[in-house]
Amino acid sequence: MKRYKILIIILSGLATLCTSCQDWLEVKPENEVYEKDMFTSFKGFRDALNGCYMSLADRSIYGERLTMSNIESLAAQWNLTSDYNRPDDYYFLHHKYDQDNARNAIKTIYGKLFNTITQANVIIKACEKYGNNISDPTYRAMIEGEAYGIRAFCQLDILRLFGEIPQNATIHVELPYSETADISTMPPYYSFEKYVQKLESDLDKAESLLKDNDLIFKYTFEQLNSPSSLSLNDDYLAYRQFHFNYWGVRALKARLYAYTGNETKTHEIAMEIIRAKGADGKSLMPLSGSTDLINGFYACPSEYLLALHKYNIREYSPDILGGDPNRKIDPSKQLCLNGTWNLQSRLFEGQAISSHNRYIYLWELNTQAETSAQKFPTLKKYYSKTGSNNDMVKGQVIPLLRICELYLIAMEFTTSLDEANTLYKEYMASHDVSVSSSNFASLDDVKEFILAEYRREFYAEGVMFYQYKRRNSSTMLFLFNETMDEKLYILPLPESEYNPGH
Repeated sequence: MKRYKILIIILSGLATLCTSCQDWLEVKPENEVYEKDMFTSFKGFRDALNGCYMSLADRSIYGERLTMSNIESLAAQWNLTSDYNRPDDYYFLHHKYDQDNARNAIKTIYGKLFNTITQANVIIKACEKYGNNISDPTYRAMIEGEAYGIRAFCQLDILRLFGEIPQNATIHVELPYSETADISTMPPYYSFEKYVQKLESDLDKAESLLKDNDLIFKYTFEQLNSPSSLSLNDDYLAYRQFHFNYWGVRALKARLYAYTGNETKTHEIAMEIIRAKGADGKSLMPLSGSTDLINGFYACPSEYLLALHKYNIREYSPDILGGDPNRKIDPSKQLCLNGTWNLQSRLFEGQAISSHNRYIYLWELNTQAETSAQKFPTLKKYYSKTGSNNDMVKGQVIPLLRICELYLIAMEFTTSLDEANTLYKEYMASHDVSVSSSNFASLDDVKEFILAEYRREFYAEGVMFYQYKRRNSSTMLFLFNETMDEKLYILPLPESEYNPGH
């Protein structure tokens, strides 16, 4: 039965294609005729691609569940004492996947990921059939490269959520890798090793298409976020931080290799990105957390290699995370930490909190409960200040890949203690913390720091569960009276056939 549910997902995904991003969910069943109508020009391809990004930013996946809530609950990041208001998060926290709320959340996540994959597949197919309708070959290559990147991004998270642990697995899982938009073809299921090969192939294709064609080789990220001053045929593909750009694809490959344990390739790519130069000859993507945070952009948008635009992020994020200093919270509804001591003594243990800008700026330390005087630290990451001219690219954003992650990857996988210490000094300087050039005495010290730093740096970005999983960690910082094991790191595939769109 598990394999047949993919057919329903593909049908639902195809039904989402339409002639503009505003009516992306309009159903048009005559698929072949519809494709010809859709992909007659660059605008049609552009609208279809924009629909993919809208799908990625949906709250069912990266707009909430796979950044702020469900995925962080799997990593025991939040304080939840009952299942009354947030039952899916409560059961994810305790890894009880057989509960109805957890099962329904899993179906929602799984279905939306495959809907997005299907949309990307339709674009890839259309590039092969109708690509000549795009007059500029550079734009065609960018569209196709981005679609491959989107497919790989979602398929990687299918692997990281539903697949076996990546090292020394005793429980083996086959997973579907969808490369077709043909509703009569069931996607094949692959072993872990062959699935990873499919991911590498997609990322290789995305790289080859974007290499030299991506506008990021001609302009800086900053310039492309203000395209009115540039001479472009179409501004849509200008905002490269918000599209699967070449460097975002390279960073995604580093993430894949880190997850699967390919130490040499992981380190090589991470250092390539860290030391890369932009079109202006300066650092491609410097660490800039301090500047962002002082200006009230709490998700550090100047560090994005890849991000999503979400215009209403400030409207709904306080209902999930709090972060509004003028608003009391109900700790059974909002996701928060249990008391300031958890933040100071556990999350930031051993850190210089008097200067550490993540501690100072990212957390609203004294958020009061509605029904008592008790205080709960809440996260301000998605509650950035308003009123800036750069609000669209600085404030209304959700990070998917940041340069900080590449620093932690490079530190973890380097074989040079000197290099690890150099990278650490650069990294902590961007956090307003001064350290010596020989802070680590051994590479084992580096690895001990890395796991704790992932927790501090990427709260509500959906990173920590995968860090625990790839290490097969038996414990989690805020998970009490429960021991993790291999089985608990594998979310069960949805059991029944269903239509995730209904």
